[in-house]
Amino acid sequence: MLIGAVALVAYIGLNSPGRPPLVVKGDGEGYYAYLTAYLIDRDPSFATLVDRRFPTDRLVGLSGLSYQPATGRYLDKYAPGVAVMTLPFFAVGHGVAALSGERADGYSRSEQLASGLAALAWGIAGLAALRRLLLRLFPDPATAATLLCLGLGTSLLSYLALDSSYSHAFSFAAVALTLLAVIRWREGPQSWRRSLEVGLAAGLVVGIRPANLVAILPLVALGVVGWPTARARAATLSRHWPRIVLGAAAAAPLVVATLLAWSFARGAPVLFSYRGDEGFSFLHPQWRVLYSFRPHGLAPYAPVLVLAALGMVPLWRHTRVWFWPVTVALSFQTYLLASWSAWPLGAGFGHRGYVDAYGLLAVPLTALFAAAWSSRWRLVTGGVAVLACSTSMLGILAYWQGRLSPEGASPGSYLTALLGGDSSDQSGPAGRPGPDQTSARSGGATTAQGGGAAGRRVTSARLGRMDRAELAPHKDPYRYASS
Repeated sequence: MLIGAVALVAYIGLNSPGRPPLVVKGDGEGYYAYLTAYLIDRDPSFATLVDRRFPTDRLVGLSGLSYQPATGRYLDKYAPGVAVMTLPFFAVGHGVAALSGERADGYSRSEQLASGLAALAWGIAGLAALRRLLLRLFPDPATAATLLCLGLGTSLLSYLALDSSYSHAFSFAAVALTLLAVIRWREGPQSWRRSLEVGLAAGLVVGIRPANLVAILPLVALGVVGWPTARARAATLSRHWPRIVLGAAAAAPLVVATLLAWSFARGAPVLFSYRGDEGFSFLHPQWRVLYSFRPHGLAPYAPVLVLAALGMVPLWRHTRVWFWPVTVALSFQTYLLASWSAWPLGAGFGHRGYVDAYGLLAVPLTALFAAAWSSRWRLVTGGVAVLACSTSMLGILAYWQGRLSPEGASPGSYLTALLGGDSSDQSGPAGRPGPDQTSARSGGATTAQGGGAAGRRVTSARLGRMDRAELAPHKDPYRYASS
């Protein structure tokens, strides 16, 4: 309740009357585009949306859309899972806009504000699911401490309140719901309903960000600690194969819809929607993803999660059935993020790729709090956690106020921002990334084609050299088509 109240107050304050809504922007444009293109324009080629929403080819590329010359359509590299989870909120906002006389084109103030509440609602649902899971494993005080740390002491808060059109709050919720569904299925594998729950939750995970499959796949081995338990797990899966099929069928619709949307745009089967110059470099992972200040990595902007790493020790000692699934899943997630050509993942507060896996990190973090609760280290652990969370909250405030660059800052500049100074060098108003910053992909070139039937090619290497003044009429990316 406290986390939800804080996030809601922040959301209202950031979108107060008299200022443009700060909802649909950056990567969120691509996730939101499914709603406006399919439901408002009724044009799944996205051509109508591009003509009315994105005045330059550069903005087309930054939204995640790319022109496909073979079909004359646009491919949205993002999956439609976020749009599906946002749909009920968008529908309410669209109705309000129509009844109040606003231009109900998908980008009115009412439609954006209502849609932005989806991230908040799903984020709170994810925290509630995580609480139910953790209480099965750990005492209530340790669980409460973990939820407070995740909700107020990490970048999750920013993706609930400011960057709510991005996928990360939704992915956090989907992974948390999957964790709960899996442990419930383990308690009653004969239940058809619980098998259905696992499938629906896992389908959301993949339908939002397909790469997050690595965060839930190791859960198949939950409870396996040796060959006897491995054989028992195989026997259980074999015995309940009809329920496994039901779960797979429940996961399939959103996954299939994603593949169909991508294939329709390209005119051929598509399994990987990103452009040819975006991808993984598995032989050259950038481990700075864990500790870098600029570009932003994980630990400097969510230092409380360092305690989660320490929590792997008590997790091994006292809750070993979770040790290997969590370790393998987090290792896979880190390797994928470090190997991505654009490993900082663009503008935001902290490394947003890890928000999706906060549910996994919550398990060792709670293990540490549970172990410390009954030891002499209770006050020390609590003090460190409070200090770490306070640092992150000050950082989030600096980011929201525009005093901290959306790409991160050097240690000295970050300290300046924490103490109330201004360390930003490229941030937009209220800490928002400018429309070019969402492509700050650390060397990963992007290709965007649009603006006409023929389109034209634009690479991020060229974009990086272009003067920011070129986009002066569109400095506020949340207004350039809705005014």
